[in-house]
Amino acid sequence: MTGKAPRPDPRRCARAALPLPLCDVCESVCPVGAITVPAETRAPVIDAETCNRCGACAAACPEAAFPPPVPPPDPSERTWSLVCSGADPEQDLCLNALSIADLALAWAGGVREIEIAEHDCADCDRAGARPFADTLARFNRLAQSRGAASLCAKRVPRPRKSWWQRLAGDGAPDPARRAILRGRPGRGEDDRAAALEEFLALERGSSGPLFPYAPTIDPARCTGCDACVRGCPNGAFQIVAGERPAYVVAAKACTGCGLCVALCDDDAISVTIDGRVGPPVALEAFRCQSCKTMTHRPENSGDDHAELCYICAERQYPRPDNLVL
Repeated sequence: MTGKAPRPDPRRCARAALPLPLCDVCESVCPVGAITVPAETRAPVIDAETCNRCGACAAACPEAAFPPPVPPPDPSERTWSLVCSGADPEQDLCLNALSIADLALAWAGGVREIEIAEHDCADCDRAGARPFADTLARFNRLAQSRGAASLCAKRVPRPRKSWWQRLAGDGAPDPARRAILRGRPGRGEDDRAAALEEFLALERGSSGPLFPYAPTIDPARCTGCDACVRGCPNGAFQIVAGERPAYVVAAKACTGCGLCVALCDDDAISVTIDGRVGPPVALEAFRCQSCKTMTHRPENSGDDHAELCYICAERQYPRPDNLVL
C-alpha cells in the first residue's frame, strides 16, 4: 500500500483538545480496525501497518482534524476533476475520504460539478469506507434545504498516458494529469471547517434548513444550569438576553463532539444527525428559596424543585441561610 497513514491535527481533534476525551468516531468507522482511542491517551492511535488508507476516518471526522485528501480546486473553475487510486494506481486518493467539509470548501469556491474518473471500488484494496455517493447525497440534502445549488457528479473515462509518456515508458510522469490531481491553491491552508460553517449559515428564505448536527434542549428536563452554554467549545449554545431571555442553538457551529450531552446531568440534550433546529427555549427568572440567588429555568419546566436553583435542587434539600458553628 502506497502513501502514509493519516494523522489527525491535535489542535482540531475533539478527543485531543477537549477536557473530556469523548469522541471515538474515527475508531468506530475504520473498516480494518487500524484506529484505537485508548483511555490513557487523548489522541487516536493509528496502526500504519493495518491502515489501508481508505479515508473513512477523514470523511467521518466532525472536526475536519485529518488532512484534506486532495487540495481544493481552482477557484476560477466550476468543475472539479478527481482521479482516485482505483482509476490510476499512481495516485494516493480514495474518493470516499472526501467529507461534507471538503465539498463545502469546493462549493464555496464556485464548484458545481465533479468529474470522477471511472473506477471499480469492488476490486479496490481500500474498500470499506462510506461511499462517496452517500456523502455527496448528504451534502446535497443540506444544500437543497437552504435553497442552494447542488453538486453534480459524473463519471468520465480514466486518464490515458500521453504519446510522449508512452514513448518514455511507465517511469515518466504525466504533468498534465498530475496538475488535475494536485488541484490548485484554494482559499487557505485548511479552510474546510470555516467553509462548512459559512455554507450552513445560508438560508435564502428557506424555513427549517438541515444541519449535520442539530442539538435540541428538552425544556421539560432542563434545569437551567447553563452547562451547555459554558461548556460548548464552539459556541453552539447561547443565551439571548432581553425581555424574554431564551436558550438558542447555533447549529451551524455544532460539530457533534458530544460534550454537551456528557455535561448535562439532566439528560436534557440530544443531538440529531442531519436534523433541524428546534425553537428557542424561553427562560423565566426566579429567586432560589434556599440560597436566595437569582437564576433562571425554562418556562413551564415542570421541575419538582421549582423554587430551588439547580444546585440546591441537586442537594435535594434546602440549603440553610445561616451556618451556625
